[in-house]
Amino acid sequence: MTVEEGRFCRMDFKVSGLPAPDVSWYLNGRPVQSDDFHKMIVSEKGFHSLIFEVVRASDAGAYACVAKNRAGEATFTVQLEVLAPKQLRVRPTFSKYLALNGKGLNVKQAFNPEGEFQRLAAQSGLYESEEL
Repeated sequence: MTVEEGRFCRMDFKVSGLPAPDVSWYLNGRPVQSDDFHKMIVSEKGFHSLIFEVVRASDAGAYACVAKNRAGEATFTVQLEVLAPKQLRVRPTFSKYLALNGKGLNVKQAFNPEGEFQRLAAQSGLYESEEL
């Protein structure tokens, strides 16, 4: 199973048995605990779910859902791979960038409501730039 970091993820397993089994979750052999990022829930129909509110890189690994009762034990495992989030570079289309040519910037002048860029450029060495 592959999930992008920062996304929601849910693992569901149907568990049944007589007597009803106790279910535990493990990550790389260590017990998983409920916390702000991980929730363990059980539905009335026997589905056991491990919910990741926000997947983190540290969540990657081998998950095991272990069901035990006096008749025995059953385990189901799944490998969770966490991908780095996609990074988008966006350039706003309705604004212009001002870059400074090694001189101080007068913020009051730079945000002049009349937008007199040419006058500001002549006074402060500012120039338009399309670079992010």
